[in-house]
Amino acid sequence: AEARETAARLEGHKLEIQVKVGEGGRLFGSVTSADVASALKHHGFTVDKRKIELPETVKSTGIYTVHIKLHPEVSAAVEVQVTPTAKE
Repeated sequence: AEARETAARLEGHKLEIQVKVGEGGRLFGSVTSADVASALKHHGFTVDKRKIELPETVKSTGIYTVHIKLHPEVSAAVEVQVTPTAKE
């Protein structure tokens, strides 16, 4: 029941992760499940990074749908927008 409640709150949630980018919007490294877990923590959700399923290796800016498995029968989809950090 608790997993369903958390899934309902998470479902459709939008996260923004800012990263350093090089030429053509390519990332230095990639966005990992740990990055997504950290962003979720800023929004008040504590999720184990092993429960976060990235659709593919995130190596460029854009919008990605990430699935979070809260329980064997309960999962939620979260939209993650990867944006470049502001240039100073």
